[in-house]
Amino acid sequence: MMRKPTLGIVVDSFLPRWDGVSRALIELIPRLLKHFNFRLIVPRYPGERPHFDGMEYRLFPMLPVLRVEGAGLPIASAKAVRNALDGVDLLWTHSIGSLGGKALKVATERSIPIISMIHSIEWEVYSQNLPIGKNLFRTIWRRECRRRYQHATTILTPSEATASTLRAEGFEPPIVVTPLGVDTDRFRPLDPAERRERRRSLGISDDTFVFGYLGRFGAEKNLELLIRAFNELNHPRSHLLMVGGKSDSLETLNQHPNTTFKGSTTTPEVFYPLMDAYVLPSLSESAPLAILEAMACGVIPLSTPVGNVPSYLNEKVGFLFSPSSTGELVSAMQSLLDAPDELEVRRAGARALVMREFDWQASAQRIAEIMHKALNQPTEEARAFI
Repeated sequence: MMRKPTLGIVVDSFLPRWDGVSRALIELIPRLLKHFNFRLIVPRYPGERPHFDGMEYRLFPMLPVLRVEGAGLPIASAKAVRNALDGVDLLWTHSIGSLGGKALKVATERSIPIISMIHSIEWEVYSQNLPIGKNLFRTIWRRECRRRYQHATTILTPSEATASTLRAEGFEPPIVVTPLGVDTDRFRPLDPAERRERRRSLGISDDTFVFGYLGRFGAEKNLELLIRAFNELNHPRSHLLMVGGKSDSLETLNQHPNTTFKGSTTTPEVFYPLMDAYVLPSLSESAPLAILEAMACGVIPLSTPVGNVPSYLNEKVGFLFSPSSTGELVSAMQSLLDAPDELEVRRAGARALVMREFDWQASAQRIAEIMHKALNQPTEEARAFI
């Protein structure tokens, strides 16, 4: 039996702060532990972190108080990053900011193979969260991303749309699309009695149609559009459930009285099944997991045409709408309210689609093969762990 390589995972935001990257990693790591040991090089967010056999942490402090959309800025000295990478056979980056960028530099100096997973178009996401200078920052950070990522052995992305953008922007390393998955045992519909009880605990009646959103309340999520659309819909038997942030971040908008806000959660499976339709109004995404998790719970998807969403969301299941059109979203919402006889077919179709096309084990297997190749391990030896 060959020695399991040690993979360093570096990301500028990780648990206990939940976001799409954290959710993906917490699904992938347990499925890859038979292949590798892991060292997580991440910021020290307060709270509990998951632990698995074969996984260790190197935690970095953060600048006090300063937060950008809930994310802190890690303090990463060159010496501390070098120490964190001692004994690492392969570096797996999930962002390229302060911590990720320094780790990539050290790995390049030491000739450590680098697999970079790009979950989103970073210069678009970060620029949307700036109060001023969006265009200038977008230009500068796009150039910097291209420079930093050129040192990667391979770039992974869960979306063909993101891969196409990176190629068009002149990113040089090989780009491989590795779709992510959904745990359909964890994310599933509730039986009617439990669903009614949970909805009532939030003050939502049985015969109310619930539109929902779950995720970060970042600027690129375009949540103002959703708030405006729900206000314009103004249907007496509808409710808007917003999970993942605080209402004061949207305080400039008038909020409909039939709106409920819940903070960040580590158990999204508690909230998705309470929704009838999940709304993703984002300006930029790669392969958003939240909409797939909601669909696995039998929730009807409404989304802007971002990332890989148009590749699977069809009119038999849900609706696409423009990120700049309140009217299109209102129309999609109204269409669901006007056709109650179609709802069960759409719900069943949404879950069936996820079960058919999005599997975590297949995703983990593909990623493991790419990593073994980067480590120059023969295929037959790599398969010893499969």
